[in-house]
Amino acid sequence: MPIITTDIGDPTGACWRKPEPEEYDFGTLKKRHGSILPITKSEYEAIQSKWGSQQ
Repeated sequence: MPIITTDIGDPTGACWRKPEPEEYDFGTLKKRHGSILPITKSEYEAIQSKWGSQQ
């Protein structure tokens, strides 16, 4: 699941959003590019609160 930000330092979530499916295309090979960022427990909880679970 891609997440887009205009400010990677924003801890509030105001600059982060999940794009609509028509805004991105992984192609037939399902390519993935990105980074793994370490986050604190409170940051994780904020992400879960904002975006929830896909399950």
